[in-house]
Amino acid sequence: MYLSIYIVKSRYTCYVFSPTEKILLNKDHVQAIFLSKERKMKHALIKQGMHQKKSCFEMAINANGVSPKAKYTDVVTDIFLCTGGIDPQTDDAACKGESGGALFLERNSRSIQVGVISWGVQDICTGGSEKSSATHRDYHISLFKVQVRQFLKDNVKDGVTFLN
Repeated sequence: MYLSIYIVKSRYTCYVFSPTEKILLNKDHVQAIFLSKERKMKHALIKQGMHQKKSCFEMAINANGVSPKAKYTDVVTDIFLCTGGIDPQTDDAACKGESGGALFLERNSRSIQVGVISWGVQDICTGGSEKSSATHRDYHISLFKVQVRQFLKDNVKDGVTFLN
């Protein structure tokens, strides 16, 4: 079974194969790519293993504006993918103005969009560095979640069609 996301009247088509999430995000760390505002390729690892994902999500409570009493589950839900940090590699950081950009994987010479850049714990790019720190994390909206697909269907101008 194939699931495709097709944006009508757009030059982009996002093809995602099912059982999508399990096939594409099948390792503890999955190499992903996104583009800077200057259209430069940036690299980051999506933290997918149970321990990796939880510890990545836990960093969300360090974001500006989050109550010191908050639990990470108050800030991030399962609709997010998480990148950033320095373990097992130093990831590139998403900078202010890159929200809304695509997070994608390269498979068999094809680019497959898996998420949309949403927000980060810190704006570390203002200091001139675009590399993640030990405490920096970026959160991306996963395109695999039913509620995200429904939101796109309901709100994208000219509609979104999901093809089987």
